[in-house]
Amino acid sequence: MAERSIQDRMGEALRRYQCGYAMPTWGEMGDDTKTLWSPSARAMLSIMKRCGLKVVVEEGDGKDG
Repeated sequence: MAERSIQDRMGEALRRYQCGYAMPTWGEMGDDTKTLWSPSARAMLSIMKRCGLKVVVEEGDGKDG
């Protein structure tokens, strides 16, 4: 399984924040649907960086569900 990007993880987090645990899950969605969340994910990561925040992926995280 390929390593997920921070942007992909942020897109999932933003979708969950807005929609809750919605179906289909992030892992079941196609790339075309996920890309709808990419601009928001990039913007949030940029804002966080400007505020001095850093995203760290914890080992074993990132599984859907």
